[in-house]
Amino acid sequence: MRETVNAKAHECVHATTPRILHVTEALGGGIHSAIASWAAATPELDHMVIARARPSQATYAWPINVTPSLHETSLAGLYRESVRREQAYKPHAIHLHSSKAGVFRAGRYQTRRIIYSPHCFAFQRQDIGQLMKTFYRGIEELLAPRAVIASVSSEEKEQAESLREAVRTVLVPNYSQVDPRPLDVTSRTIVTVGRILPQKDPRFFMETVRHLRSDYDIIWIGDGDPVLRQELISLGIDVTGWLPMDDLVRRVGRAGLYLHTASWEGSPLATLEAINSGTAVLSRDIPSMRSVGYEVPSATPHGLAAAVEKYFADPSYRETVFNACKIIQNENSQLMAAQALRTAYSTRATQPQETT
Repeated sequence: MRETVNAKAHECVHATTPRILHVTEALGGGIHSAIASWAAATPELDHMVIARARPSQATYAWPINVTPSLHETSLAGLYRESVRREQAYKPHAIHLHSSKAGVFRAGRYQTRRIIYSPHCFAFQRQDIGQLMKTFYRGIEELLAPRAVIASVSSEEKEQAESLREAVRTVLVPNYSQVDPRPLDVTSRTIVTVGRILPQKDPRFFMETVRHLRSDYDIIWIGDGDPVLRQELISLGIDVTGWLPMDDLVRRVGRAGLYLHTASWEGSPLATLEAINSGTAVLSRDIPSMRSVGYEVPSATPHGLAAAVEKYFADPSYRETVFNACKIIQNENSQLMAAQALRTAYSTRATQPQETT
């Protein structure tokens, strides 16, 4: 097992500072950004992150109050490491991120302050059958009382509250650390950011592009499945691979529109970063994006393509999209995230013996 630790950052935090131990099975892209931003929102806390790393988007540098510890190990090995770190680190609370690390709620941590951020529940996946969805939901129902569920959208919060009666939930919005710029249309470039995998639904994206009547430059920032990547390239889409964060923000900010076509989501950071970069967002109509407040004109490629054309051609509709983005920007702020996190970290989960 290989481990990398930023010990210098840890030394900068006073020993009496309240501590939060974050655990995630896959640290990359959105989860990295979420943890980094939530740590930045709570500078009075000392955050330790233990994780299995994966190749993905180059994202924010860790704030000074974060000590990351990355491991090449199995899921079981990660759990054992989290138990060992809890005993040594003695955190005020443990924050589990994503479904696989969420299973660690079944373990025996010393603290009862357990927070779980699903970052989109596994049973909401659209690339699996009903049997697997039922299985994943059953796990979530069983483990729901063992943690405060920190949801990133009102739709995800409703899903959490549907699992069991009296489930403890809190809405912790994602927010962008990109310095905000005014929304504008400076080019006829359409951009999206994400892993080229079924969740981001690149084939829906491609079908939307095929329905566009006008000429646009189309960019996909990210990487993933080589077959899907080649399909994107064959359609004339510029696939950049993963970019350093500064380059990503510049490329997104030069686009005229961010087009989001994911099949399922929690509340993506990439779209919030696009808004702060000065690029408005149009999204496929899915429940989570609708609940956050994005303009979601259609659930079909044909309908979404028509909305893209209208966005570039009709100033009135473009202003409608801009206004939706501005509301989202105001409602997904650092201040709101900080307040929600402090509430979550001060709440005790149900004791394991109380679950049925």
